[in-house]
Amino acid sequence: MKKAIFSLLAIFFAFSLFTQEPEWTLYATANKVNCQVIQDSINWIGTDIALIRYNIETNDYIAFNSYNSVLPGNYIWSLAKQNNGTIWIGTKYGLAKYDGSQWTIFTITNSNLPNNWIPSIAIAPNGTVWIGTAGGLVSIIDSVWTVYNTNNSNLTNDYIRNLAVDENNVVWIATWGGGLVTFDGEDWSVISSIPADNITEVEIDNEGRKWVGTNIGCFCLSDTSLADSIVVNNLVVYNMSNSSLPSDDVFAFAFDDNNGTWIGTLEGLAYLYNGNWTVYSTNNSSILFDDIYSLRLDNFGTLWCGGLGGLVNFNGEDWNEISVGTADIPTNWIEGIDTYGSEDVWVSTKKGICHFNGSDWSTYTSNNSNLLSDSATDIAIDSEGNVWVICRNISGGSSYAYGFAYFNGDEWIHYIAQNSQLPWNWTSDIIVDNLDRAWITCQHWLIKIENDDWVMYNLQDYGFNFTVLPTALSYDYANNIYIAIYNYDDNDFLLVKFDGENFEIVCDLIQDVILDIICDESGVIWLGTFNSGLVRFDGEVILFFDQTNSPLPSNYVLDIEIENHILWICNDGLVKMDDYEWAIFNHENSPLPSNYIRCVAIDDDGTKWIGTYRGLFAYNENLVVVHDEFQVEENAPRLIHNYPNPFNPTTTISYQLTADSDVDLKIYNVKGQLGETLVNEFKPSGKHSIVWNAEKQASGIYFYKLKAGDFEEIRKMILLK
Repeated sequence: MKKAIFSLLAIFFAFSLFTQEPEWTLYATANKVNCQVIQDSINWIGTDIALIRYNIETNDYIAFNSYNSVLPGNYIWSLAKQNNGTIWIGTKYGLAKYDGSQWTIFTITNSNLPNNWIPSIAIAPNGTVWIGTAGGLVSIIDSVWTVYNTNNSNLTNDYIRNLAVDENNVVWIATWGGGLVTFDGEDWSVISSIPADNITEVEIDNEGRKWVGTNIGCFCLSDTSLADSIVVNNLVVYNMSNSSLPSDDVFAFAFDDNNGTWIGTLEGLAYLYNGNWTVYSTNNSSILFDDIYSLRLDNFGTLWCGGLGGLVNFNGEDWNEISVGTADIPTNWIEGIDTYGSEDVWVSTKKGICHFNGSDWSTYTSNNSNLLSDSATDIAIDSEGNVWVICRNISGGSSYAYGFAYFNGDEWIHYIAQNSQLPWNWTSDIIVDNLDRAWITCQHWLIKIENDDWVMYNLQDYGFNFTVLPTALSYDYANNIYIAIYNYDDNDFLLVKFDGENFEIVCDLIQDVILDIICDESGVIWLGTFNSGLVRFDGEVILFFDQTNSPLPSNYVLDIEIENHILWICNDGLVKMDDYEWAIFNHENSPLPSNYIRCVAIDDDGTKWIGTYRGLFAYNENLVVVHDEFQVEENAPRLIHNYPNPFNPTTTISYQLTADSDVDLKIYNVKGQLGETLVNEFKPSGKHSIVWNAEKQASGIYFYKLKAGDFEEIRKMILLK
């Protein structure tokens, strides 16, 4: 045991010192599946949050995204496979190629790509790689790139929606706005028999027929008759008027060994076999969604169906939900967040209230708890870890307030007007102050709950004789309560203070809706507004920070959190204000998938939990990692965290080089013994990745060390079997 410890310490002293590095972690579910490609027992799935490698036989999967790999984007638009096993991936920010161990990235800056948005990829029988972009068509033949567009060819539109290549290596090009076009390498042809300019999909079935999806139905180009169909000019037309097609918006096809055709639409799934139609929708089957964007059949004949709602498969009898993503949450649209201690996070959504304990997720809904509805907004946690939430109900597409709920660690209690002292169900905000008192706004009522005792304050009894619409609620360090009120009758906006006895208007000069209130230790009140930016109010002086006098990217401030004296502001991006020094985190300069930031909370470790409509992010500025002493140089290379970690049995190790260099990447066990050399060769500058397969290794802690020129760095990973 002493020898093992000594060896481990030797590694640390020889290679590294401790420093700090920020890290982003995404917690999200795949709400939308755009594309799939089946590779033996692996289904590669392109989703709105990641590229998923799903093992059909074991149901295990790995999510690749820009945080754990060199993928240029997380929204996967297109996929294709080569015979050698290489997968091509199209994103909105570039093209990727992955051969199982190495990634190669192509963008407009390092290749001949005319546009980074890649809606389609197809591989020809002769090996040509065809890339459909939002700026034209690209062919790659033996590493030679050729770009075709409306300026240098007979291509009818530069936005390529989809591609298919037939057995004669003719590429069929679905354009958005220019119809269907073919190209055999020399000649271009426009398929004028299809009466649609906006082509969504083109696929080739087992008989060589071309199936074309449009927004006016689907078409089959065929030299022979189909059952119960009339071929006119080699064209068969299917739409809602002449068939059982559930929608004229057709986005996907799949073909089985019986010459049956699966057709995905925006109103359900259709199966056409021998002239007979079978339709599957949420109204008549167990399929979970109707918007179908991707269909594939695996080697067992199982249909994999992706769309707006996730992924399901169908074995001919049963529909099975396939949950993929980086977190087991019901939706990526985050409404509210609060934390308890460190890595204990509660999240409110429109589809349930979610809890993350640092390793596992659980979701509470009306189906598995005493909650009377699934939707929730504001969330607060008291010192005992009890959870308070504002609830909403969704009916007929409309959302309306529905009381509040309380979780004591064992069960939920949902309070509404019909079962409690609530005057009505129109609740809007909830907080828990430093004395563990819960405060709830309910139109012109302010409610205090302390030790199960309710105290009701009717603002109309205190001179507020108008229609009161509360818009925000907070407290200061003296436990005074602050309420932002919209006077509906006079179109006036008020900031009101309640000291436990009296209500006082402390500010009526902010003529805008106040969306959030937070008080700092010095007594300064910070306000987020709908269109007036960030407001600082010290009781006397009002200061406005907006687009005209600050770096704020927007005047819409939805949520504010304070960490010591630092403000974290939900704006058009996440804004950090430290003593009037500003930093902006957005989609362009950080892993954030969108600039719409809904809410933020900070746990005891300083991790920022960020709610977006594309998932929950944890941003840790102070993550302790093992670094080489040369890492202090700004332009030094970088060894990226492996993913997944812990892992079994494979994990991807990525690294970045700022210059061409000899690279040595080795694996060590916990005793400091060399286990494997992964890379020992010259590498060009840029990002690189390699997969380590630890199938023959024992469970435990391993270290991976990168040496590139004078640079060295080591990181830790855990193998769990």
